Amino acid sequence: MRALSNTGSFDWLPTNINWTRHLEQFAFSHLGKRYSYLEAVGAGLGFPVHNDEFICSEYAAELFRRADRLHGLKMKSPTPTDLVQYWLDQGVPMTTIKSIK
Repeated sequence: MRALSNTGSFDWLPTNINWTRHLEQFAFSHLGKRYSYLEAVGAGLGFPVHNDEFICSEYAAELFRRADRLHGLKMKSPTPTDLVQYWLDQGVPMTTIKSIK
C-alpha cells in the first residue's frame, strides 16, 4: 500500500468492499513485506505464482477474498489484468484518475 499522492495516473474500480477491522489487520500486517518482482514477471508471462511474497494482484485478491467479494474467480494467484477483468465482468465502472503532478 502507498499514498495516492505518491502515484501517477491510475485506474480506479470501486469494488465497495466492507472494510472491517479484520481486513485492516491483514492489510497492515503485510506492510513492509518484500514485493516479488520475479513473481510479477513470471505471472505476467503466465507462470503460476507460488512464492510467499505477494505481488500486487495477489495482495488485492486476498483482501477481496477475505471480504467475500471474489465469487467465481477460481485462480489462486490472479494477475492484475485478471482482477481488473473480473471486476469489469461484474459491471464495475473503471475511471482513470489523472495525476496532478
